[in-house]
Amino acid sequence: MKKCLRPVMWWRVRQLRSKRPDTRQRAARKLGEARCPGAVSGLVETLSDPEWTVRLAAIVALTNIGDTRPYDQVLGLTKDDDWHVRKAAVAAVTVLGGLRAVGPLMSALSDRVPAVRQAAALALGIIRDRRAVQPLIETMRDKSSDVRWDAAEALGLIGDARATAALIAALDDEDAKVTVKAADALARIGARRAVTPLLAMLAEQRYRSVWFAAARALGALKDARAFEPLLKLFQEEDLFSCDGDAVAEALGQIGDSRAVTPLVAELANTRSFARAGAAKALGLLGDARAIEPLMALFRERGTSTAVHEAVVKALGAIGDPRPVSLLLRDLKSGWYAALAAQSLTAILRRSAAQIDPESLRRLARVKSVRVKQPGFLGLKTIRYRVDCSELSRLARQELQMRMKHLGG
Repeated sequence: MKKCLRPVMWWRVRQLRSKRPDTRQRAARKLGEARCPGAVSGLVETLSDPEWTVRLAAIVALTNIGDTRPYDQVLGLTKDDDWHVRKAAVAAVTVLGGLRAVGPLMSALSDRVPAVRQAAALALGIIRDRRAVQPLIETMRDKSSDVRWDAAEALGLIGDARATAALIAALDDEDAKVTVKAADALARIGARRAVTPLLAMLAEQRYRSVWFAAARALGALKDARAFEPLLKLFQEEDLFSCDGDAVAEALGQIGDSRAVTPLVAELANTRSFARAGAAKALGLLGDARAIEPLMALFRERGTSTAVHEAVVKALGAIGDPRPVSLLLRDLKSGWYAALAAQSLTAILRRSAAQIDPESLRRLARVKSVRVKQPGFLGLKTIRYRVDCSELSRLARQELQMRMKHLGG
């Protein structure tokens, strides 16, 4: 409040009554940026300004301030003549009203302007009230693909199984981005009924974005039927790096042990993203058969940063004690010290009893690690420290238990 008592803020409030629309707009914007509670009453009066740009600025300012008292006044502007104002009001009532805004937002789904319907759909997804499921299902038939896209996003955020049929139908949408969002929403809902149409998406090979949305969804659903198609897709020679990572993660999420052998073979691939993706998938599978190949890749010189990071994470995820001595080396490297500390902590939690005493003593002495990484555009190296108290605590605890056992 004290900040808002400064003369400049009172001057801004007075400017809300200026004869110049641009001055009133600028004053509202500045008051919102300052988040000045003392300006709320003046901004509420500005909601009835004849200029839509000023009304818009007042709505944004009240949203930034976050005072819920003007909710009813802002709600009235969801029926404003200008669609820019209606769209901003839809976003504002979501912040200021919460569950109270569900009814008005469902009404806004029938607005004549697609941008307003789009904002209303997304707002309902953010609130996550199940009363909105049926109106959003109907919105999946909207003429605008942007509105359908946000309706699918909202249904995924709400996570109600009633939306499954509408989202499966959207997998055949004429706009690829709606198909992608529908696949993501089905994964969030956990709709196993969607496995068959998602497998069909992989076979159709329409667009790459559709392929990999289907892969992500199948991985999240963890259905064994997706193993063969996903493995075939992962081994495609022209797979882009971001796509390969998504497919590898899906293979790991499915958890089929048959994936270990082909994924281990991919560790020798010449493509860095394929090796990194395979390492990530092997970490998700958690199969100890992958430890030796991953350790061999760890020792290999000249591997990319992405590959080495994926290997370090995978070794920690599997939790086998064999790579402890290798990971101890990374604690001193700087570039990978934080990741190595995380992986060693994970291994200690799962396999502390199998780690040799000398390694435990070394880990018990690690209080923190120095990390360095490239800064923006690699122009400057950033250095900082990462706390490793949990790592040393676990190591000390295991050493104390062994000493107690020997003493007993």
